[in-house]
Amino acid sequence: MANFAGINAAQGTIRLPNGTQVALSEWHHTDRWSRVYLQHRTHPRAFSYIAGQPVPGAATRADITDTNMHLSGAMAPTEAFLIDGVRVDIAVEADVDADIDTALHSVTLELVVSSRPMFTARLLHVLDVRRFPVPIHIGGSERFAVAFSHDLPPGMNVDVMTTLSGQHKRVCR
Repeated sequence: MANFAGINAAQGTIRLPNGTQVALSEWHHTDRWSRVYLQHRTHPRAFSYIAGQPVPGAATRADITDTNMHLSGAMAPTEAFLIDGVRVDIAVEADVDADIDTALHSVTLELVVSSRPMFTARLLHVLDVRRFPVPIHIGGSERFAVAFSHDLPPGMNVDVMTTLSGQHKRVCR
């Protein structure tokens, strides 16, 4: 059993006998998700809203089935996230006689962290999963979003659920 010189539960730290202060933290696997609706000439950003705010591209307010973000477009100052992959689930509603596959292949997503593009991909399927060889780090209060560009015809509505998976860490300071 370790010999602790002091525990500060309010700050979540332990002071070791040699004077070193250690912050307690724990990494665990988690997903962050966000829904947007793509329509002709709209370019919504996933992860840009929280429950109770409008879902981008829709006339509804978000609930837990739309997003699990706690801050609009950012992690809390005491959080970090290592993203190791992205999953995109698509459902299409078409009021027009359009080539849905061609329209969906026009959809491109871009993961942006602190105004820097970190990952860009053209969607290939209605369920598209991409794994990153090197995780992408999002630190506390760092702004991020997944931006969508596309060339959808009028009358086509696309429900897009984006899930970022990886390791989440909450640090007690």
